[in-house]
Amino acid sequence: VITLLNWSPHPFNSYTSLLTLNVTGLSFKPSKVESVEHGVVQAKPITGGGVTMSLPLASADFLLFHK
Repeated sequence: VITLLNWSPHPFNSYTSLLTLNVTGLSFKPSKVESVEHGVVQAKPITGGGVTMSLPLASADFLLFHK
């Protein structure tokens, strides 16, 4: 599980902006990535054994990586 928090003092419009995340150093290749707020997230493999994904982030979310 990865916790995502928007600590910015500025409002974040989650409908027009996306947070892009590159996650590396995983000890497994995730079969599925889920956002608590948005459901299943499209995660694409990247060089180095990680994944990349984009999702809206208004204030807080959790990403679950399934084996």
